[in-house]
Amino acid sequence: MADQRIKRHVYLPGLAAFDTGHRKAAVMEMGHTGANNEFKPGTVFVDNMEAQRAVRAHYEERHASVMDKLLAGNLTIQQKQHLQREYRGLSSAMRNVKVVRPDMAPYNNRENGPADVLFVKGHGSPRNPNSMTTVATPVDEDEHHPPGLFEQATKVNIKRGYKMSHTAQDIGSAVHHIANSVNSPGLDVRLTSCGSAGTVSRDHVAIGPRNLAQTFAGQVSATLDAQHADPRVRVSGFQGDSNSTLPSRQGADDGFVTKIKEKPENPNNLHHFVDAMERQTAKLGPLHEALEPIKQPLREAAVATRLKANLPMPPIASLGVAPAMHANMRPFTKIVTTDNVNTQRVATGTRTAALTPIDRH
Repeated sequence: MADQRIKRHVYLPGLAAFDTGHRKAAVMEMGHTGANNEFKPGTVFVDNMEAQRAVRAHYEERHASVMDKLLAGNLTIQQKQHLQREYRGLSSAMRNVKVVRPDMAPYNNRENGPADVLFVKGHGSPRNPNSMTTVATPVDEDEHHPPGLFEQATKVNIKRGYKMSHTAQDIGSAVHHIANSVNSPGLDVRLTSCGSAGTVSRDHVAIGPRNLAQTFAGQVSATLDAQHADPRVRVSGFQGDSNSTLPSRQGADDGFVTKIKEKPENPNNLHHFVDAMERQTAKLGPLHEALEPIKQPLREAAVATRLKANLPMPPIASLGVAPAMHANMRPFTKIVTTDNVNTQRVATGTRTAALTPIDRH
């Protein structure tokens, strides 16, 4: 009898295929079996053959490393379970990396039953509903500086690389093609980027949620409507200020955490954080409040110049991306400092509760 479990697929658009964090997140998504063993690994979708080669080579190398760690033993139960989940995902992903094809004829699958799941990986912002980004950061370094370069001991994170912007039309079209290429009665599409769905307003007066049609997830759904995609292809996002791309290790919950953040630039209106927490709690259930260090952009230009000189920008050609993508890539440098004295309150919840579906029309 054929295995009827739901497949978990991942789409790594643009530079997400060259991003270490998103590539790992993809295999962790695929390696999740569910509380009742209801899921099985599916396919990693990418935009072109260069991305396919890069992802496949990375997964083959990582697969050997994870297998060595499991065979060596001396692991805690949690470590073993985490590696086993990654191993399951890698075992499928290294054989099933496929390029999104616009010419794929639809299966026209009319079977009943639950649809396969497709996770779309990228970055976003609750303040920008019109696009998401993907990045590749070959330079990603944490540096601990004693007093001297800075007034006090300071931790600095330096990211240098390239980014691309993707519109809702870009993502919606790719999702449509992917839905045509999988043998599933529809597709349960989940945009895991920050800002992918409706964040509860912080405004003290306007206490309702956003108009979901105006969110990025809503616009992706509208693209599917315009392209007359199968109505069983449904889009969801995750409510909150930010979402971690890696699934959580905690318990059986299928998900990363989603966060509500205190806004450090608005110290006189901290009641907005409390208001937002209360409204999120009404939707998500209990949230866990904690403190975490504030990451602040480096403002000392001379120090930034010195740090950049020590970690030069890698050339585009070194990434191995498709030449057709070069014109859409933009270089960026992000340098942030963390001062453990300065903290902000955050409230976290599970993505299972934060899932926000968008209606198809």
